[in-house]
Amino acid sequence: MIATLSSFATQFKPALIAAGKTLFEEGKVGPLVNKELVWQAEVTDTKTYKEVTVRVENEKVTDIFCPCGPAVCRHVIALMFALQQQFQIETEPFDPAMLEPPPHTLLGRRLNDLIYSSRAAGTKDGELEAMGASVNLKEPDVAKLRAMVQKGWFYPHEKSRYPILNGAKKLLGAAILKYEQKDYVFVFAIARAVLTEICSGEINGNSADECARAAVELLNTLCTAPEVPAEMRKEVFDRVVFACNKPLYQFYHKELLAILTNPLLDKDLQEQAAGQLKNVTAGGRKPSSSILDSQYELLGQMGRVQEQQQLMRDNPSHYRQQLIEEAYARKDYTAVRKLALDGVVSDWKAEQWKWKGWLLKVAIAEEDIEFIRSYHKELYFSGGWPEASYEAWRSTYTMEEWARELSDWLPSFEATKHPSTDKLFALAKVYVRENLAEKLLALVQEHCSFALARLAEPVLLPAHNKELMAAYRDWFIWFAGRSALRQNAIDLREMMKEVRRSSSPGRKMVNELIPHLFELHPTWKVFQEEVGKML
Repeated sequence: MIATLSSFATQFKPALIAAGKTLFEEGKVGPLVNKELVWQAEVTDTKTYKEVTVRVENEKVTDIFCPCGPAVCRHVIALMFALQQQFQIETEPFDPAMLEPPPHTLLGRRLNDLIYSSRAAGTKDGELEAMGASVNLKEPDVAKLRAMVQKGWFYPHEKSRYPILNGAKKLLGAAILKYEQKDYVFVFAIARAVLTEICSGEINGNSADECARAAVELLNTLCTAPEVPAEMRKEVFDRVVFACNKPLYQFYHKELLAILTNPLLDKDLQEQAAGQLKNVTAGGRKPSSSILDSQYELLGQMGRVQEQQQLMRDNPSHYRQQLIEEAYARKDYTAVRKLALDGVVSDWKAEQWKWKGWLLKVAIAEEDIEFIRSYHKELYFSGGWPEASYEAWRSTYTMEEWARELSDWLPSFEATKHPSTDKLFALAKVYVRENLAEKLLALVQEHCSFALARLAEPVLLPAHNKELMAAYRDWFIWFAGRSALRQNAIDLREMMKEVRRSSSPGRKMVNELIPHLFELHPTWKVFQEEVGKML
């Protein structure tokens, strides 16, 4: 858009507006001739007649022509005043936000932001265009353009594997300039050359990826921009479909498929895209997730809800989550169970628990207590003994039932000869939860550990405080002999402070132990300093 008929009088320089208004008021604007959106009139200026043309759409001036040149001149302003009078439009203040940049400027901004993605958006506008001005090729020869992609590339430093593709950047800049000239054939050739050369040459690195994505954006623009002729949009679209079916472009299939689902595509091209994607999903090989998602999105845009649903049913592994959610919402628990069981069987381990979670929801809805118990039991033993799973499992039993259940599985859990630290603490937590003091004491005495003793203290302190303090004492003596460094002394001091504060037996044991430790380590001065702070 160049101007609006309501605000042009406050948009341009006052001298220009005054000169054009004078021509209009003096009757220098001839009869208005209209053909669809185009308005023409002869404007007399001294002895010269100017054939002025203005294109108006929704009271907005979108294109102009005057023999004076491409800029808005007094003759164009005079014709705008005549049109303002013709349409009986009142003058309003000019709002700069109403003016949209021309299409080539918007394209340049998008490409510059893609190429210089590490910079803030808009800070590199015009950079590619400046580089593209040096491209001198007159014919859109894809082979010659491909040869230029790697020209002028350089490595940031000698050991780098990833080049900076200055050749490709120059071509992309030239594409922006050609787009301004409406040479869409040349733009198409550059997009093909850059994308194909990067993919066939297996060029890696951020610069190559940025240039390839910029080339895809060129294709997207050529497919959807209204200023591009329909025949050209169709030709580019066919090339995108071709690329989507070629392994050569596999790293950019997702971006290319996004073009096929662009809602700005012509309706006939959307129909063709839907047919192409349906052919892929109906073929012998399993379609990729990107192709399925693209087909689903496109069907949604076209309002084909039933075909969307059929696509989901034909590809349950890809749409399992959505199908389960819909079945659960309508309380079709049989369908939920079937889909979830299929997922448990076919998916990898991390995904299996997601489907088992749906089976749990069904079991809760149907009050299937046996499945609920088996779910939490399995999750407890296979998921690293989480306390939440233990409590959920335990809560499904009465006290008498749980006592019998505990006697069934606990012996085998205890039978491990060399348990891992995680399993050792899981067993200790069971003893604490079930108040099995004798078993807990035996575990603490067998596996001397400060953390284990702290965990056991609430259960052991009432009836076994002497044995617990002996375990603490043995641990502190062992820990003191590990290292003579100050940090070891600080750690030992903090642990003794913790035990000393927790109970009277702990305070007594620590007070008696400190002189003994001083005797064991008479030359460990930093230890005496740190423990002295505690005393």
